[in-house]
Amino acid sequence: MWPVTLFQGSTELDGDSPQSFASTYQKMLAEHKNHDGVYKFHQAFGKYALYFYAKHSPDFTTKEYNEVLSYGRIPEDFVKAAFTTPSIIEDLRDELDGMDISDVIESADDAVEDLEEMLRDRKPDYQSVASVQESDSIKHGQGCVDSKVYVYRSDAGEDSLITADMLSEWEEQCAASLQ
Repeated sequence: MWPVTLFQGSTELDGDSPQSFASTYQKMLAEHKNHDGVYKFHQAFGKYALYFYAKHSPDFTTKEYNEVLSYGRIPEDFVKAAFTTPSIIEDLRDELDGMDISDVIESADDAVEDLEEMLRDRKPDYQSVASVQESDSIKHGQGCVDSKVYVYRSDAGEDSLITADMLSEWEEQCAASLQ
């Protein structure tokens, strides 16, 4: 019977303007006295907000996402950015327009799946690595090794173990490429 037994009203979010969105958001919450349902709604809304924050923050990493999941650590600028950045607010309004409270709750896992896919698809910006080749660390091979570590962890996972043998091999490859 979920969520029919939790929610009686049928107010839908109106994403036509910031004012109509805020008004219908407040009306929707006022209709529902079930604390568990309202909690689930806020949790689902947060999932959407995190998705759009990450979409508009190309530096948001899988590691940061894992910290949100494991420790509840959100990026410092998340709350401010999610609720003051016009493009994020517009995306939230567009995505949630016409949804009632149960629609938001039921579809939030799709936003999480999209977020995880987006983070997997993000690749390092090799051009930005190449543009710093003038720095001393690159000239001495450390930047090259750091790049190999980054690429390896992007493929194998942020917390993947890197052995001394792997580091030695990468250092040799980087030293050879500098000669």
